[in-house]
Amino acid sequence: MNYNTHSEQSRHFIFWGVITGIIILFLLVTTFSAYLKNRKLQNYAVNLTKEIHTIQQESVRLERETNALTNDPVYIEMLIREQLKMSRPNEVGIYR
Repeated sequence: MNYNTHSEQSRHFIFWGVITGIIILFLLVTTFSAYLKNRKLQNYAVNLTKEIHTIQQESVRLERETNALTNDPVYIEMLIREQLKMSRPNEVGIYR
């Protein structure tokens, strides 16, 4: 007796077709999910790189200002005059 009738073969074909479809769908979903996570991480890395660059620029600016505050009497005098509105004795100050 042949148990593999045409309807049994059709059911097996449909069963394996559905299983294959589910596997393909699963692979597509997980691949797309991984792609989105990767893209998010790349954007995060780009933003961190920009932030590092900005902080490095600020650090250079602060180092220059620190150097000027410790070694440049002309710069120190300019700050005193501008920020503290001070002038030398017998000097008329014009402040805004």
